[in-house]
Amino acid sequence: MSATEQMAAMLNELMGPKRNADFGDTNEPDFDEPDVCKHFLVAFCPNEMFRNTKADLGYCSKIHDPALRTKYRQSSRFEKLGYEEDFLNKIRRLDDEVRRKIEKNERRLAVTQPLANVASTSEEGEVESDAQRRQKEMIAEQQSSLSAKISECMDKAEKLGALGKVDEAKEAVRQAEKFKQERTALDRLLTQSSTPANHIEDLANQLSKPMEVCQVCGCFMLVNDVQQRIDDHYAGKQHMAYAKIRATIEEMDKKREEKRKERVERELKLDKERRDRDRREREERDRRDERERDRKRDERDKDRDRSGRVIVHVLRVLVMMMIDTVIMIVTEMIDIVKGTGTVDAMTVTGIGIAIGAESVVVVVARSWWAMDFRSDDLCSSSLTMVPFSSQVVLLPYKVSSDFSGAKVRNVGDYYLYMSNPSCIKYVKRMKAIKFYKLYSGTAESSLWTGLRMASVRDEAIVECPQNSDTSKFDHVRILVASDLHVGYGERILNREMDSVRALEEVLQIAVKQAVDFVLLGGDLYHENNPSREMQHRVTRLFRKYCLSERPVALQFLSDAAANFTHSAFSNVNYEDCNINVGLPVFTIHGNHDDLSGKGLTALDLLHEAGLINLFGKFEEIDKFVVSPILLKKGKTNLAIYGIGSQRDDRLCRAFREEEIRFLRPREDSDSWFNILVLHQNRPRRSKDRSTGAHLPESLIPTFFDLVIWGHEHECKIEPQYYESAVDICGDGFYIIQPGSTVATSLSPEEAIPKHVAVVTVCGRKFFSTPIRLETPRQMIFEDIMIDVPPPRAASKTSRPRDMPDEKIIAAKLKELLAESERTRLQRQPKLPLVRLRVTYSEPWLNVMKLNCRRFGLGYSSVVANPGDMITLKILRPKNEHKKTRLGGKLFANVERAATLDELISSRFGGSDARSLTVLTSKMLKDVIKAQAEGDEGGRQRARQQRPLVENVRLQKDKLIAALCKIKYELPEDLSIEKKKDRLEELIAADIVKARDARIKAAQRMDDDD
Repeated sequence: MSATEQMAAMLNELMGPKRNADFGDTNEPDFDEPDVCKHFLVAFCPNEMFRNTKADLGYCSKIHDPALRTKYRQSSRFEKLGYEEDFLNKIRRLDDEVRRKIEKNERRLAVTQPLANVASTSEEGEVESDAQRRQKEMIAEQQSSLSAKISECMDKAEKLGALGKVDEAKEAVRQAEKFKQERTALDRLLTQSSTPANHIEDLANQLSKPMEVCQVCGCFMLVNDVQQRIDDHYAGKQHMAYAKIRATIEEMDKKREEKRKERVERELKLDKERRDRDRREREERDRRDERERDRKRDERDKDRDRSGRVIVHVLRVLVMMMIDTVIMIVTEMIDIVKGTGTVDAMTVTGIGIAIGAESVVVVVARSWWAMDFRSDDLCSSSLTMVPFSSQVVLLPYKVSSDFSGAKVRNVGDYYLYMSNPSCIKYVKRMKAIKFYKLYSGTAESSLWTGLRMASVRDEAIVECPQNSDTSKFDHVRILVASDLHVGYGERILNREMDSVRALEEVLQIAVKQAVDFVLLGGDLYHENNPSREMQHRVTRLFRKYCLSERPVALQFLSDAAANFTHSAFSNVNYEDCNINVGLPVFTIHGNHDDLSGKGLTALDLLHEAGLINLFGKFEEIDKFVVSPILLKKGKTNLAIYGIGSQRDDRLCRAFREEEIRFLRPREDSDSWFNILVLHQNRPRRSKDRSTGAHLPESLIPTFFDLVIWGHEHECKIEPQYYESAVDICGDGFYIIQPGSTVATSLSPEEAIPKHVAVVTVCGRKFFSTPIRLETPRQMIFEDIMIDVPPPRAASKTSRPRDMPDEKIIAAKLKELLAESERTRLQRQPKLPLVRLRVTYSEPWLNVMKLNCRRFGLGYSSVVANPGDMITLKILRPKNEHKKTRLGGKLFANVERAATLDELISSRFGGSDARSLTVLTSKMLKDVIKAQAEGDEGGRQRARQQRPLVENVRLQKDKLIAALCKIKYELPEDLSIEKKKDRLEELIAADIVKARDARIKAAQRMDDDD
């Protein structure tokens, strides 16, 4: 240690480690900081203990503050950070080293001490030659051992020096020098032992005093030395340090052993308590099982007694039924004889009996009766005979809110449903069974009174008297959503649950609005192979909100095997008698959860589990045959066509080459409301491809009434009407683009509030009700311009503090965050998403810009995306060479324009001489777009065959007619040619007047100047 370091250490010891701190500085270090000595916190620092001794370990530059030690021992993290383990390992190594030193010195003493004895005996003339020889051999063996150690140390020093470890190499050299000194001493002893008697006498004088090794520090001590010297050795710093290390090790080992015993005792106690608890639970379970067995035994005895009485009552019913049938037949025959009636088809072709736990139904041909037992004592109960229609069977015994009846397609097929599903018995089971809620009331109410039968051709639906408005039964309510992207951001801090919350809110809205089903436009998952956690959360949400006792009033009419060819279950999930689906979900797959591997998606798991209905899945892409899902509710017929995500080029070519077929119902096809669900690019995304890497709306057939467009994240929830042709009105369809429910990119489109829509369809009409989502995270998107000049001290390599751009950005962020706090909804997450696009003006070109990531870290507690919160852009100097020719500027615009709309707007949208006067920019865009998108379907071929000139002429005629009526007020009886000539004259005159007025205004300005 240098003199400066020694002085600094002394000052630190006298004045404390904070001797250079400013007055009032409260920034005190904590005990867990890296510059605090952890050994000192536990007990003591070994480096300080051995300072200025032969075993000096070097200077410890870390902080040794008793206050920090006290703070550490009083904290809740005491003995939990591993400091004690590191300290114990350190002092164990030191203790092991000193023990090896003690053993080594004892071996050396064993070598040198017998030599002294040999020398003394030689002086007396009593030494034998064989003893001297053994002594020489022992010394030679010790010399060879030291030589090997010297070579080993030198090799180690060379290797460490080659690796650049200078300090360790020096330590190895010092060790080698020490071994050399020992070998030299042995050489001198060997030489003296071989000399005459006078040398032996000198050696005897040197080694005549006996020595021993200190068992604490390993130093040599003279036996029977002066007591003062022995006391000085025991009070020495090195001896005291090794003694303290050994005592500390023993103390810590003892403490650890006590803790181990306490832990073992605690575990034994917990095991005993666990065994006692298991024993008590086992005894309680045995008692409960015994009570259950007794109860079942009593029920069996009771049922055995009732079975005989039930048979008696059944026989009574049969007798009464036969009597009633005979009376009816005789009555009909009497009416025929009298000429007042006709014979009804009442031939008794068979008798069927279905016996349930609470009720009995008897079927004879087309007549139905039910008997209701109103008390447990069957013999004393009154038998009620109620006739029913041949299409409906109602057999309730107890009025309950979950009671359901069954619809029957014909006389031969019927289904008996009881309050308890375990009491269902079959006479003949039908293919599909649908249940409808009948009544909710008290146990004293009679369910037979007030029920109304509504027959609809091949089915009968029983309705409750409270639901007397029949028009509502024709309305189909659909919740439309798309691009939920469940799993997006699951590895991003503060955003891992955004997509899951959005999905849950969509399902909550569906339940609250009591929709008939949910229609999704793809991308339910963000990844094709979602994580196990996301699959678990989605499954749990669908089971929570979609599985219930709620009746589904939709009749599935299409062939499920054709709609769900990818599934092993050829039925829609809510008609599966093994599961209770109260909220059906229909969805197509998107480009994120598309097909992979063996043609499977993550949605196939949900479909096979009966939680959703996946349709629109095509494994063969040569030809598309789209089979619709046909649903019916009352008088409303619904046909849903789905096309899962496909390559835009492939799907566009399939539409243009008529390789895609949409199957339609054969009978009364005009009465169906047709919905198409897509997941494709809507705007043009490529200038190089002929298809534009998108699906034009003009290629979609016009028999569709509504198109649900997925994949586009911008929310356009209001229905947009698209006309199929420029000169045809009314022959089109509506498009609803729900957008995503979670923001997956920081763009202006994603900043629009997220919505879903509840579409209500009745017949061929519909209306849409947008509903804003309250759980998606706020997104703030703003542009800012830095037009203040930079300071002179700034350069490309250096950036002073408190730059003006940083102040402007901080002020803008403060304003935006305050605005987001005011507009934040109750269910929205607290931290918003922020994207601030900063544009630097030209003077900042050669100045070091703001470090966006470092600046954003200061907002990590108030912003959800501090890392990519800010983006920078620099305005480059404009090109001084301007293209004055029309063609040059036109081609320059072409290079910069991304779409046809941008090109026409940049070329003809100004107010100069190149602006359009007769045709508008919108008309020109529509005509060129219609001409460029060639084969768009058979319904537009006549319009496509017309050349561009004819289309322009038609538009011009329409414009002339409009101008004549609105602006110039020409007579109606003039022909179109005369109107055109007259209008051109008037327009030319107006143009001349306007030009003259501009010229005069310019001249006046020149005169004023």
